[in-house]
Amino acid sequence: MNPQDKELLVLSAAAAGVYLDWDVPGDPIARDGDEWNPLADDGDAFRLAVELGLDLKLSQFLPKAFDLIPGTMVPAHGDAFEAVRRKIVKAAAEIGRLK
Repeated sequence: MNPQDKELLVLSAAAAGVYLDWDVPGDPIARDGDEWNPLADDGDAFRLAVELGLDLKLSQFLPKAFDLIPGTMVPAHGDAFEAVRRKIVKAAAEIGRLK
């Protein structure tokens, strides 16, 4: 994991009140003994957004994040799910920065 992603996860965890254990084998991020990585897991990202009350307006950033195939929400290049997870974590990290 790169240092920027680790920082995003630390800050977003702080915003959500999630304890991170970086000494667990495998995925270094743990939440109450469960893996927690909203950058990689759709469910973790969704729960993070709900816990923080984030207003998800996907249309505001998906068209900007991707060259969409006309008339669809399918990206011509890239992974739309990864883009949404990253956007959630970045928003959560900004909240964490303020704490």
